[in-house]
Amino acid sequence: MNEAEYRDAHKLIESQITGAARVFYTYLEIQKIASEGGDNFRKIQQDGHFWTLELYALQCTTFIILGRLFDKRTDVYSIPGFLDDTVKSRDLFSKAALKERKRDAVKDGPPGWLEDLLSRAHEPTDDDFNKLTDAFEAAKKEWQLLAPIRHKVFAHTDRNALDANFQATLFENTTIVGVEDILNNLMKIRLMTWELLENGRLRWIADDYRTYADVYINDARQLFGHIHIG
Repeated sequence: MNEAEYRDAHKLIESQITGAARVFYTYLEIQKIASEGGDNFRKIQQDGHFWTLELYALQCTTFIILGRLFDKRTDVYSIPGFLDDTVKSRDLFSKAALKERKRDAVKDGPPGWLEDLLSRAHEPTDDDFNKLTDAFEAAKKEWQLLAPIRHKVFAHTDRNALDANFQATLFENTTIVGVEDILNNLMKIRLMTWELLENGRLRWIADDYRTYADVYINDARQLFGHIHIG
């Protein structure tokens, strides 16, 4: 896999990881806004059918995108395939490859800071790649608790759907923290691979890192600020 192909692969996986985070945290924020009462609650109440549909769509989309990312089939491109391509393309993360990328980006010759950048650049080790695998395995462990919901409720209609206790049983192991942990581990993979490729920097976000959610939370808040009570 050459650099252009790897960048395309990264862009595809990145769009799905960030897409899952966007819809999930937007869903959570709308729920939170509704629970706060006051004007925002009245804004939701006056168009209740729309917001019920919106919440369902966001919930459904979260499960569908996560299902794509964890798909094990050989005819799809998901996180397992991306990690395999990352390991096979480790030459793209070398200092020599980084040097060529940065030199090509500057029309008037290599920038003065290039040598300093290269001296600090990190070439990933086997341990680094193992961390990527560990992050995926941790995310997959959480996903295995949620996957039946995706398969039996959102992607397909299980024959037991008419059973009043069916969905309650499926959802009993579902937690907000569990989904957040999945997204955090997927973000570790996204950010680490991008920083290594683009800047030769090893970046490993903390388990409680959630800054990427702020923009989606703020967008939801701003939306409600534009809605008027009829």
